[in-house]
Amino acid sequence: MKLKSTTQSTQEPANKPQVLSPVLVTLDSPVYYYGNNILEISKSGIYCSAIFASTILLNIDSVCTKYGVGIAHLGIYNPRQARGKNGVPLVPERWSNHAFGNAIDFKGVVFENSLISVKDLPKSKFPNLLSEIIDTCKDGIILIKRKPEIVNETEWYHIGLYQKNK
Repeated sequence: MKLKSTTQSTQEPANKPQVLSPVLVTLDSPVYYYGNNILEISKSGIYCSAIFASTILLNIDSVCTKYGVGIAHLGIYNPRQARGKNGVPLVPERWSNHAFGNAIDFKGVVFENSLISVKDLPKSKFPNLLSEIIDTCKDGIILIKRKPEIVNETEWYHIGLYQKNK
């Protein structure tokens, strides 16, 4: 994994929170964005906070490298308000951990150009991979004395650093 310091995002909205120590990350594992039922390989670095990169992304990358698979996600940095499983904004309003560059919606892994979703991983040829990712991310977050925010969203896992914000 390689980290390169960068500047704050210029993405809207203007009142979005600042990302602490923003970085562009290049992982050792291939990274795919999964949108509209299409896997698209990411060709640019991942924009996020340095602490997120050195805990969550490092652990996901280590496990995926160990198994020889790529990482499939639904999003990492996204300056938006938090919302529930149904897509409805949470009340009271708060910024999503994605707005701080501190969360990933982990969809699954890519093996031999095919997606193995989080739902299918336990019964795949990689039955321990998902639990290893969850456990190593949780341990890494606790090690830095932060609270894990790991939520099974059925079709993906939201893995992030719990963020207190207003």
